Amino acid sequence: MDKQDTIAQRSAVGTVGGECAGGGGIDATALILSRLEQGFNNIVSELSSVKSELKCVKSESQNVSSSLNAFKNEIKASVESLKNNLHKTNKKLLSLHKELNELKAQLMKLQTSFNYTQQFVHYDGLRILNVPYKPDENILEIIKQIAGLIDYNLDVSSIKSVFRIKGRASEYSSPIILKFFNASLKTQFINFFKKKGSVNLGTQENSILIKIFEEMSPSNYFLYKKARELKVQNLVKYVWFRGGRVLIRKEENTPAITINSFSDIVSLKGLPGQAEEVLFSDEFEDVETDVSSQTSKMSLDGRKKRRRRQVDNKAGPIDVFLRPCSPSLDRLK
Repeated sequence: MDKQDTIAQRSAVGTVGGECAGGGGIDATALILSRLEQGFNNIVSELSSVKSELKCVKSESQNVSSSLNAFKNEIKASVESLKNNLHKTNKKLLSLHKELNELKAQLMKLQTSFNYTQQFVHYDGLRILNVPYKPDENILEIIKQIAGLIDYNLDVSSIKSVFRIKGRASEYSSPIILKFFNASLKTQFINFFKKKGSVNLGTQENSILIKIFEEMSPSNYFLYKKARELKVQNLVKYVWFRGGRVLIRKEENTPAITINSFSDIVSLKGLPGQAEEVLFSDEFEDVETDVSSQTSKMSLDGRKKRRRRQVDNKAGPIDVFLRPCSPSLDRLK
């Protein structure tokens, strides 16, 4: 009895212990599954959050892309507009450049015409240098004396005017300007002077050699100086003033070229531009007034004084045409 009771008790104890052991395993599994489920749910939640954020990023990216496309289109439209404006501006610039060249050509013609008019209206005389000044001098008698020395048959009635340019006292006498009514008489007078070679108004012991040149307008004098610079640079061989024009000759036995404006000087220097060549007829070949290196100090001083007076008086070009006439011959007789 006791043995059986003991066995029964052990068996009961074992059954109860087995039930307890089996219940603990189920709880652990459930706990693990619960935790796994919780972790999965957390991951799903985080993935949902990431997905939501990705959607926001995608939406923002689409907005940025749309903005970039709009900006790109705006830039493209601006570039096209700039191209069109640039094309129009280039056309206008070409038109203005063409118009500017035409105006330059017209201005050059006007300058040439003005220089021609100025030369033959106001500077159509002869400049006689190195004639000593005397307070009681009779300039007309001096001209008669010079005409006799060069064997020229002078008709006093053919003289338009003769006067001495007023200048400051210096060691040189101021020039005498002689003008004829007829340009051919002026040419004859200077030809006789050139044939004579030299004219002495003094004595053998105290010689007074005079010089006679064609009078130059300020514009022609400027062109003549520039042409002389070409000769110094060996770009031309001869430079002279004749018939109211500045002439050059590049080489021996080549046609004479007239210098009408400063653009002709530029062309002869080999710079862009075309020099207009004007060949003179034979009627001008009989007289050449090459004042190269022969112009006296007095002639230069006289021009400087005239320029100073023009600057002081602030006289414009129209004043040249309105200035008083030269002294009449009746006052000199």
